Amino acid sequence: MLSKQIFQKQFPDVTVQQIETIQVYDRQKAEKLALSTADLTETGLLGYERVGKKIKIYTSEKMKVQLSKMTTGYQVFDPNTGRRGTITCDTPLLLGGEMCVNVDFDGQDSGWYSATYFM
Repeated sequence: MLSKQIFQKQFPDVTVQQIETIQVYDRQKAEKLALSTADLTETGLLGYERVGKKIKIYTSEKMKVQLSKMTTGYQVFDPNTGRRGTITCDTPLLLGGEMCVNVDFDGQDSGWYSATYFM
C-alpha cells in the first residue's frame, strides 16, 4: 500500500490526487487516468493505487525531471550492490502501479526496477 509518507523523504514535493470514479475502473483505465493526471498537472507519476472506485495518484515535479532523463543509455547506480547499470528501455513504463525502467547490469543481470529505486 502506497502513502504520501513513503515518497516524502525522496520527493518532498509529492502531491496526492484522490479521485472517485462513477464505476470501478479496470487496471488499464486506471493507468490511463494516472498518466493523464500527471500530464495535466505537469508532474511526474510516482505511482497510483486503486481500491474499488477510489484511485490515489502520487505525483512530483522532481520525478518529472528524473523520468525525462531515464531513457535508453542513461546510467543508474544500484544503492544496494554498488553496481552501475544502463537503462535499456526508450521510456519508463507503468508496471504494478509504479513507473519502472529496464536496467542491464553489465550484461549479467537485467530486469525491471521501480524508477524511484535509482533516485
